[in-house]
Amino acid sequence: MRGRVRRSPRPTPGLVRFLVDIARSQRLITYADLARECGGAARRQTPRLRVLAERCHALGVPLLPVLVVNAMTRLPTLQAEIYRRRGLISRTAILAEQERCFHEPWGDREEVVLRLFDPPRSRLPDAPQDPKHM
Repeated sequence: MRGRVRRSPRPTPGLVRFLVDIARSQRLITYADLARECGGAARRQTPRLRVLAERCHALGVPLLPVLVVNAMTRLPTLQAEIYRRRGLISRTAILAEQERCFHEPWGDREEVVLRLFDPPRSRLPDAPQDPKHM
């Protein structure tokens, strides 16, 4: 595909702000509603949600993407690798993580956005190690 620039799956500040607001209001949102709110097709949000979940995990906060759910099951995609790696393989575990999102003291929204949108590389999984500190 010549001439096309492939977009990074990096979560946008708008996506982070929106999910923090969803968590604060103790609601869930469907993939379709998220796509409408943040632009693009629902499938395009999946890579961004995966990256955001990794960032949440790296910073020790609840995984905000668990608030994005299938309209029929009211659960996120349980087959998602990011959830399996974190032990979120059952309905009970997902519901508990959603509750963690609802009760997390998110603090200043813009600070959260900065931390999750562009966290320090050293806090991210698989960040290159500085040989001086090994």
